[in-house]
Amino acid sequence: MHADFLRVTESTRLNVEIPVTFENETESPGLKGGGVLNVVRHVVEVMCRAGAIPNDIVVDLTGREVGDSIHISEIALPDGVKPTIDRDFTIATIAAPTVADCRR
Repeated sequence: MHADFLRVTESTRLNVEIPVTFENETESPGLKGGGVLNVVRHVVEVMCRAGAIPNDIVVDLTGREVGDSIHISEIALPDGVKPTIDRDFTIATIAAPTVADCRR
């Protein structure tokens, strides 16, 4: 077993992975109509101060329809928290349900 310890202050900037959580599934017409939440990223790596690491990144699904994509640019991140990926990546999509043909 190996462990490295690093002394940091509250203002030290760190790269950390933050879990993504979803809220208001019942307020999404796409999900209520049978659509499926397709989570592309369960965690997002961000750079932030050690004293301001968020617990999670919250995605509000209110009003989301089948075919919608949720990108990082649509998420309100706390001040000083920036994704380490330098493009507008997808967090999740609302996909149409698939139906299996059982008549075979």
